Amino acid sequence: MKHRKPRALNKSDNDKKKILELHEAGNKPGEIHRYFNGKYSYWQIYNTINPRDKSSIIVDKEGNVKSVKVNADKTVTEMPDVDLSDFTSIDKFIEHQLTVILAQLNEKKLTLEKRTFLIKHITEINKKLKAQTLEQYLKNGNARIIINIMRRLKPDISDEEIIIIFKEETEKVKKLNN
Repeated sequence: MKHRKPRALNKSDNDKKKILELHEAGNKPGEIHRYFNGKYSYWQIYNTINPRDKSSIIVDKEGNVKSVKVNADKTVTEMPDVDLSDFTSIDKFIEHQLTVILAQLNEKKLTLEKRTFLIKHITEINKKLKAQTLEQYLKNGNARIIINIMRRLKPDISDEEIIIIFKEETEKVKKLNN
């Protein structure tokens, strides 16, 4: 006969507080699970310590999809003061801004949908920025031919790899001419 898993109990506020205190004292979820003698499942304890972002969509008992208002942090980020002369180009400044935004986004409490939306847009901006950087290197007429040769020899080469190789080879040629 198959042994049934016991039904998980709802945690009391006191037990939630105790779980967090034990965690802050350096105990791992498995140790806290043993402390409560299996009263709560490992995952209940883990999720109490590491709460997940709530989704703005839930399914009710009848299977109907409903939208729920989630209290999430505002996505406004504060940018640190920087000296614009530290950046050699506007592309470098935008790259810096994207890095700062991603670091702050990681600390925000957002719905899954909002986080996915923001990461998708940041990825698109980064892709356009890389294409722009490559375009700057293409100003030289021979560069376009060289890039086509690189892509023919290695079709899966990324724009970043092309830029790095192009920079390295340009420096080598400059040194030979001097």
